[in-house]
Amino acid sequence: GVYFYPLDQEARHAMYDTFMAFADTRTMQNTPLMIWGRAIETRCYTHDLAWFNCDVLCSIPRSTQDYLELARQFQSIFISDVPIFKAIPEHEDLARNFINMIDIFYDHHIKLILSADAPIMNLYQGEKLTFDFARTQSRLIEMQSKEYLAREHRP
Repeated sequence: GVYFYPLDQEARHAMYDTFMAFADTRTMQNTPLMIWGRAIETRCYTHDLAWFNCDVLCSIPRSTQDYLELARQFQSIFISDVPIFKAIPEHEDLARNFINMIDIFYDHHIKLILSADAPIMNLYQGEKLTFDFARTQSRLIEMQSKEYLAREHRP
């Protein structure tokens, strides 16, 4: 599995177990990454695998360059605690960053492992970004397929 919901103990264990199955524990770090002179908090990372909380990647204003640099550095990215994006201004901004991030990760063939508050089709409950988020949902579904997962990373 590469998409775990709801956000419960089972999802947390699944994320941890999946990360540990692929991580090179000899090079594992849990320090912030420096991207364009700014620190990005991580849960943990190795040379080609990183784990973040969604709020770290999406609630703080990020440029496209931040996501591109992550896509360049890592083949696989874990993102924990993706919320349901509700019809409130703060969530619309969060959803916009999430859409941008997923677009970049999709284009670079990042192996994406997520834990979320709801199934993919129920993640967005806002109104302003319905069309854009529909594309994101489609990409998230495709990113779980064997065909997508078999694609070579494009840094």
